[in-house]
Amino acid sequence: MTDCPAPILRDAASRLITPPELRPRPAPRADVAPAKEEVPVIARRLAHQVGSALVEVLQGRRTPANLAAVMDDDVYATVEHLARGGLGSELRLRGVHAQMPSPGVVEASLALRDEASGRTRAAALRLENRGARWLCQALEIALTDDGVTRARGSS
Repeated sequence: MTDCPAPILRDAASRLITPPELRPRPAPRADVAPAKEEVPVIARRLAHQVGSALVEVLQGRRTPANLAAVMDDDVYATVEHLARGGLGSELRLRGVHAQMPSPGVVEASLALRDEASGRTRAAALRLENRGARWLCQALEIALTDDGVTRARGSS
């Protein structure tokens, strides 16, 4: 038998990683602008929910009526028209980026993937708080290479 060296055991405390919230933060530099305030969770969640529902309507998995309560009439009419066209049957939602340019307003960009063509598509939403509910006041979506479909609310 050959002699095998004994395994080296390290102190258990040396293997622990300090959680980020306990790590000391460097002092902010005077020559660097402060980071933008984090987008509230409600804004990101709202943008993702409306974006997901929009894609499901365009896929034909939901009826446009599912979006009627959260869309301005003109925007809703555009979504109905797009759903009838069948251009989004192979769309997949790849990502959502949301921001709040002002209180009560959420703007979101959607990264979409057309699985049929392998092309990346995009959409943009503007959601505004109307008292007890949020309403999609604007939609811009590029489902083809020919251009962008735009819809704006009346108010």
